[in-house]
Order: sequence, then structure tokens, then C-alpha cells
Amino acid sequence: MADTDTLKQYNVGNPPTLPNSDKLYYAEELRKVQLCIGLLIGVMKKLEARMTAHGV
Repeated sequence: MADTDTLKQYNVGNPPTLPNSDKLYYAEELRKVQLCIGLLIGVMKKLEARMTAHGV
């Protein structure tokens, strides 16, 4: 089974920068990644609970 607690440890760090780029764009994209990971973890925990309940 997936180790969802390890996935939950993801934190948005300092975003990478490119010359002449908007730093806020990267920060926002990393925030979206963090949100998606949180949603995936929620789904995985529900799936793990259902699998455990059915002896899988």
C-alpha cells in the first residue's frame, strides 16, 4: 500500500527562477501541485481504508 504519510510531507520550497521570469508564477504552480498532492492523499487514504475493510 502507498505510504500516504510520506507524501504529505511535501512542502513548497523556494521556487526555481529563470532570467526575466515571474517568480510568482512558479510559486503559484507549486502551490497547485501541493493542493493536488493533498487531494490525492485523501483519495488514497479512503482507498486504503476500503481495501483494509474488505481484506485486500
